[in-house]
Amino acid sequence: MSCKRMRQNVPSQGTKAWSCRFTFTDWTGSGLSGLFFLEFGLILEYNYFNVVKFFSVPVILLVRKFENLYFERETKLMDTMIKETNQAKSKSKKGIEKRMLLTIAVVLIALAMAPFLFRAIYRAILLSSHSISEPGIDLMETVEIGGIQQCLYFRGQDVDNPVILFLHGGPGSSEMEMLHTFQYDWEEDFTVVHWDQRQVGKTYLANDPELVIETMSFERVLEDAWEVTQYIQNKLGKDQIVVLGHSWGSVLGTALVQTHPESFSAYIGVGQVINMVDNERVGFEKTLCRTSFYMHLIFPNLIKINKGQPSIS
Repeated sequence: MSCKRMRQNVPSQGTKAWSCRFTFTDWTGSGLSGLFFLEFGLILEYNYFNVVKFFSVPVILLVRKFENLYFERETKLMDTMIKETNQAKSKSKKGIEKRMLLTIAVVLIALAMAPFLFRAIYRAILLSSHSISEPGIDLMETVEIGGIQQCLYFRGQDVDNPVILFLHGGPGSSEMEMLHTFQYDWEEDFTVVHWDQRQVGKTYLANDPELVIETMSFERVLEDAWEVTQYIQNKLGKDQIVVLGHSWGSVLGTALVQTHPESFSAYIGVGQVINMVDNERVGFEKTLCRTSFYMHLIFPNLIKINKGQPSIS
């Protein structure tokens, strides 16, 4: 077998071709009878640009594939992070809203409870600051007077001290809730008894107002005052007590000591009423005159004073 290789030029720019002839001789044959020729041409073409292109395209496609996978992964990761961030913000916002609502609810409840809390604290301070110990008395009770339940409040540093029955004004102006503003100094020398009269204060709450209103009269209240006096005398062991009447209470107190002078050692009138009709007339005239005077100062061209009576010019 023999092989001859020949180089041939191929008329293509940048291309080289090789042609190889292979001659095979039958080793058993003789001459040319067993000889055959197998010739083929194998042309190998190569081009540096084509080679680079051939290999670079798959690489580029592979790189782009990896880029797409990378960006898809990064996008999913970013979406997950954004979703988690939004969920965290939503939870935080809901938490803030809940805390705000809770704060508002607490504030509203505190504002609603503030008056009651203030009253409780103020009462506790008063009770602790002005408490009374033995041999004093600090007692509120409801007893039957004049056929209904009526409230009495006893206070004093010593039960052996003289007793003052305080008759409030109005009618209808109980002064139990205001006694801390004026009474504590008195309690050093007296036992002071407040009485909520018929249809007033705690006595009002202890009865049916519709039934009690039918019994209202000056004579009935005066009889109540006498029964209260007797109850105090028996409870504290006093033969005589002092009556203090304020405003309307001075009307009731005057009638009480005039009716039963033997049961009272003294009478004190505060804002004493002498003549109720004249009192109202004089009060009205003074109020009208003073009002006219101030109206004249404010509107000098509309109001003028003529002998204490207003007239419009």
